Amino acid sequence: MVALKQIRDHSLKLVDLADRLIHVDAFVDWDEGAQKLEKILEKLLAKNNGYVSYSQLYEYARAEMQMFLNDNDMDDPRKIFDMAEHLFEKEGYHGKRYTFWMKTHISYSKESVTSNLDVIKKFARDHNGFFQYDDLVEYLEQIGIKTGNLRGQMQLGYKPIFFYYSSEEIISAESMQIDEGWLDQAGKALGRLFADVGDHVVLRSVNPIWYEQMPTLPGYLPWTPLLLQYILQFYGKKLGAKTIGSELNQKYDVLRAMLVTLDSEVQTFADAVVAHLVDSGIPERQFEAEELRSKLVDGGLIAGNELIWHMPKAIGSDPRFAWDASGGKVSIKV
Repeated sequence: MVALKQIRDHSLKLVDLADRLIHVDAFVDWDEGAQKLEKILEKLLAKNNGYVSYSQLYEYARAEMQMFLNDNDMDDPRKIFDMAEHLFEKEGYHGKRYTFWMKTHISYSKESVTSNLDVIKKFARDHNGFFQYDDLVEYLEQIGIKTGNLRGQMQLGYKPIFFYYSSEEIISAESMQIDEGWLDQAGKALGRLFADVGDHVVLRSVNPIWYEQMPTLPGYLPWTPLLLQYILQFYGKKLGAKTIGSELNQKYDVLRAMLVTLDSEVQTFADAVVAHLVDSGIPERQFEAEELRSKLVDGGLIAGNELIWHMPKAIGSDPRFAWDASGGKVSIKV
């Protein structure tokens, strides 16, 4: 038993530093360096609500323990991470243990962070599931995480993890607590809406009062059409509804033209344009391209300068729309 304890105690004195085993006695002022690294980690974990990136740890270590780094050839992000990992995962220095992952992430063991997405999810939880996109960017840059392709890292529009609430604000699916009961309430609310308006309605024209029938959002936030659009992107089949818009409008915060039932006759943007002309009692069937676009803006199907100079491409090859050679005029057969 004594021999085993000696072996164990000896192994705790070997630091795996950038794939090299070094005995702690080989370091200059090891104890002093360990105490400074302990204080840095404690400070950063408290500052970041339980998370530290390898680059932020390196930045603070360079500022606060440069002499130790110089004396021990430690001025390297990987070496500092390895030292911290040895102290606070392998050794349990001063009874403290943290989780280290892939030479990149450090977190309290009760909330293990293993990817950039986990960091973003934690940020969302710390903000009750609702935050400004720019605030997330600022936070990630502050802790040393690259924000290139951030929407891709968040899987926005690809998986139901985060949804756009507005062009500047994000809400997490986790905070919305979407389950079968939630989906059942949303489906019934949509059913009542379509019972009132028919199988299609301009998304922007949905009465704000109707949204009160939808499941309550965290913090009693009011629903937005953009959030509904994102919800239907992922849960539309269960809810019996979807949104229709031009495929030219791919920007993340563009509202689509219409909200329709899955079996509605309105299935394309061209269908939505025809439905609007009929529903609004617009008698004309010949238009300048910009004149038709203006009528769609007036009707709420699009907004601002959307589709300007691109109406023929937005409508597509629908045979009901006969464009002249220049694409400047159209005759519509309804």
